[in-house]
Amino acid sequence: TADAWELVVERYLENGVWRTSLFGEEKRKALVQQSDVTTLAAYGAYAISSVQNIDKVRTHGIETSVQANDVWLRGLDLSGSVAYIHSRIAEDIANPALEGTELPLIPVWRASLLGVYHSSDKLSYSLGWRYSGRQHHGLFNTTTQQYPDPNPDVYGGRSSFSIFDAKVLYKFAKQWSASVGIDNIGDVKYFTLYPYAQRTFFASVKFDY
Repeated sequence: TADAWELVVERYLENGVWRTSLFGEEKRKALVQQSDVTTLAAYGAYAISSVQNIDKVRTHGIETSVQANDVWLRGLDLSGSVAYIHSRIAEDIANPALEGTELPLIPVWRASLLGVYHSSDKLSYSLGWRYSGRQHHGLFNTTTQQYPDPNPDVYGGRSSFSIFDAKVLYKFAKQWSASVGIDNIGDVKYFTLYPYAQRTFFASVKFDY
């Protein structure tokens, strides 16, 4: 269960909108794989490790985003966002040493930027950028005093990444469109336990009802 709040401020621009939000959440009984050190008395040197409840997690952050049309020249649309997220374990009866450490799978920084140029009603070009900061796939190890993935850029780690993608879209009929593009233009090697896709070429045809 969670109590969440958000404060949003919007400023309308000449050709778009600028939105900034402050947000926070207090989550109770979050399910995470962890070791229950309270079982040490019953099982000697062994703590039971399983998916268990973490009593309280606090998260807060800020995100700002912009969407604008006809930027610098007619037909060029830009959108982007930057977010900072601070998430920490506030209470953990099963393993109190984890209090104050990071929750898995939540990067501190995330950002994106997308530009789309409409050269006509039928033809458009887009270039996008995606960024994610460092995150961990497991809880802090209180024995080794480090997170379980000290090297993020190998199999089993979770990398930060900065990726560019491009696409060309052509609407050749009222309900039909075709597109070609490249994901991960720079052929960046990054991991989320397993390797993400490297440079990828794609083509598609789409029908909209």
